[in-house]
Amino acid sequence: MSRNNKPIYNTEYIKEAILKAGIKNTVLDGEFYTSYARENEDWSRTTSILRTQSEHPDASDINFWAFDIVPLSAWSNQKYDLMLRNRKLSLLLTINKINHPSIIYTDHRLVIKPETIKDHMSMLIEAGFEGIVLKNPDSFYEWKRSSNWLKLKPVHTEEFPIIGVQEGKGKYIGTTGAILINVNGTIVGVGTGMTDLEREEIWKDRNLLEGVLLEVSYQTKSSDGSLIFPVFQRIRWDLT
Repeated sequence: MSRNNKPIYNTEYIKEAILKAGIKNTVLDGEFYTSYARENEDWSRTTSILRTQSEHPDASDINFWAFDIVPLSAWSNQKYDLMLRNRKLSLLLTINKINHPSIIYTDHRLVIKPETIKDHMSMLIEAGFEGIVLKNPDSFYEWKRSSNWLKLKPVHTEEFPIIGVQEGKGKYIGTTGAILINVNGTIVGVGTGMTDLEREEIWKDRNLLEGVLLEVSYQTKSSDGSLIFPVFQRIRWDLT
């Protein structure tokens, strides 16, 4: 199961390896990711394998990258007073005990000079990863967002022509749900990053927006030309 209690498929061999090693009453915190960075590969390939309920032909490409470990009792109580540096040692011993090529200990580096962060992130991105996580080695495990754990990912910004505005659902009925843009022939919906006031103004002007450029930030482009995690920045009326 995921952190949000959603089912994950095609990972049975990883579960079997953990149980075979005798690891019980333990939560291994980590992420599934395909084993090698292929040309034009993106996160969508990983999610496709994990969401396919039938046997996926690429299931064996999935690795589990473990970055933390918490006893099940502490996980249930959401309280664990063991510092990260000590948990990492416990995790390393556990992963070595499992001894399976698809279950990987996520290594770490101590940051002495802040300028080395960018170089390390660039190296990991070239290897096919999304970014890095900065962690306080003296921090305890937390079940919420915290300044002790900071995700760092690259962000790109471009302008794309608007082809339409889509009405929202739920609280956004009668206003903007997403702005549709043309990304080199692929239609992409941008639905995050707008304030409620911006949604209302865009909905009011929706018939005037076709062909106007939208500035969008995104993490990367997928193999089919779409944008990964597109976020609204602004409408470029000045370039019209």
